[in-house]
Amino acid sequence: MLALWAKGGESLSKPRRLIWLGGLALVVGWPPGGSQASPQCTGVYAPGVVLISYKDGFAAAERSLEPEALTTIPGIGVASLSVPAGQECTARELLRSDPRVEFAELDYAVRATQLVTPNDPGWAQQWGPAQIEAPRAWSVATGTSDVVIAVLDSGLRLDHEDLAGNLWVNPGEIADNGIDDDGNGKLDDYWGWHFYHAWVWHGDKYTYLPREDEVVADDYGHGTHVAGIAGAEINNGLGIAGMAGGSRLMVVKVLDQYGSGWYSDIARGIVYAVQNGARVINLSLGGEPASETLQAAADYAHAHGVLVVASTGNDGGAVLYPAACDHVLAVSATDQSDLRAGFSNHGPQVDLAAPGVDIYSTWPWAGGYATRSGASMAVPHVSGLGALLWTARPDLSMAQVAEVITTTAADVNGGALPGWDQYLGWGRIDAGQALSAVTQSGDLLLTSAQRQLAAAETAVITASVPLTSGLQVTFTAVRGFVSPVVAAPSAGVATTTLTAGPLVGTAVVTGTTGALSGSLFLRLFPGPVVSATLTSAFSVVSPGSSVVVTLTAVDAHANPPLDGTPVRWAAIAGFVAPSMSPFFEGVARATFTAGPMPGPAVITASLGMEFSTAIAIDVSSHYRYWYLPLIWRGGAG
Repeated sequence: MLALWAKGGESLSKPRRLIWLGGLALVVGWPPGGSQASPQCTGVYAPGVVLISYKDGFAAAERSLEPEALTTIPGIGVASLSVPAGQECTARELLRSDPRVEFAELDYAVRATQLVTPNDPGWAQQWGPAQIEAPRAWSVATGTSDVVIAVLDSGLRLDHEDLAGNLWVNPGEIADNGIDDDGNGKLDDYWGWHFYHAWVWHGDKYTYLPREDEVVADDYGHGTHVAGIAGAEINNGLGIAGMAGGSRLMVVKVLDQYGSGWYSDIARGIVYAVQNGARVINLSLGGEPASETLQAAADYAHAHGVLVVASTGNDGGAVLYPAACDHVLAVSATDQSDLRAGFSNHGPQVDLAAPGVDIYSTWPWAGGYATRSGASMAVPHVSGLGALLWTARPDLSMAQVAEVITTTAADVNGGALPGWDQYLGWGRIDAGQALSAVTQSGDLLLTSAQRQLAAAETAVITASVPLTSGLQVTFTAVRGFVSPVVAAPSAGVATTTLTAGPLVGTAVVTGTTGALSGSLFLRLFPGPVVSATLTSAFSVVSPGSSVVVTLTAVDAHANPPLDGTPVRWAAIAGFVAPSMSPFFEGVARATFTAGPMPGPAVITASLGMEFSTAIAIDVSSHYRYWYLPLIWRGGAG
């Protein structure tokens, strides 16, 4: 039975329930008579669930007439709506067509981004922290209990010898007393919280419902391994040294015993972590399809000054979500030679890299420690570094912490790909350099609030001068120009403005004063699309036939969109598959299949909310394809 929102806290009347049940029947019965194909969905998604968000202009009084969600994610206004299993795609498309709906999407699956490798009990050396100069960073800070790292994963072994002393404890909750002591709606969330889905019997059928409880023990192993890299105790004579071994680990269990979960679980976990005081959120997991729900959760964390760090993925393909979301540091994996791990995903969203091959860390079983590989293992190195920076400089903003991490990264593949690249981002993190940058004098540190900007845009560059303020700083730029070229520092700071050139790539700004110098790399990406062309191999097709449609687009400087830029497809009098496809080398393609009835068909391609274009195709029952072979005849002369 579909639950309904109650106006004023009271249940809806039986007639109104019948109205909505009838409306639901219309939804699941579309299209009438089954005359056209149902929308096609790809990927793995939760059965019987659609995630929905209403526009701000949709008044609460109107919402009282809408179906109630199974659960609502607080803070971002996204709800899980129950629909009949098998009708998720149809319901999603109809909800998207409602002008009151901001977005509707499926609840896609995520998975732990660990590569399972043989356990090597003789492996007792942590090469990762040594490679990124963690000992040098530890000479400045080893973490503090005031900085909490939320590990959203498969849980954690709570009594592990190297983790138990560093667990976050909810200060307002008394363990196992069956009371919500702090009034946050979570009963006994002493160590953290558990978000998941389960099949529930409702008298005549099973329904897949979101659930939550206080059980955060690790039954997969992945979460315990990740947590150890980020925050195992330092200098306790046991096991390993975590990156921020003096900080606290909040356990938010969002993956099951198979390393799987759903987008809504991740979003709910992010909101929980933010609301309960986490400064850093570690997401060693990911799923393929883009998600506005995950983006809303990332925006929520960003708005509250929380650093979100996520794995790019392990199949060598495109960056997974939520790493591909805005306001998330996307981390790929490197090996002991500072080379990109072959399994590590890549793309335009990559920000950083960190050690991720043969990483030795805590484990729930088999002696308590194990070696694993994956971008999952790279992420907690970055999360731990964020915690160290906040330990040394509590006054830093989240944006400043992210900027220091990216600015001080070692450009280990700079010989072939200088500056930002889609494989290692700004480079492999350097913990020692990052801590030095915020606590000591040294070479010029160049920073900017914008590390990426559209071609021809401007960005202010700041040089921190660790000498007398009388020295002038000379600025130069590659792939752009700076003004002023020479600046006199004030209070140890000199600034200039970079105007990027018209071509995409990497701009380099260098500041020099005396014997000191420093450089800053900025990524130049295409501007908004100003023109696009949608073409088809045929302008006339027969009913039920298919044809490839191709979209090309450019910005004001003739730059094509970045590889991976999503295009959403829609059609009238037929359907397009896939419903979303990425640009690659300036081109995006999809296949249009005409409906059964003759007449005009319209295919539309949209790039976000900013730009769309359409093409018309005539569907004619009189149109036929003819194959006319060309025969070459040989002969004398």
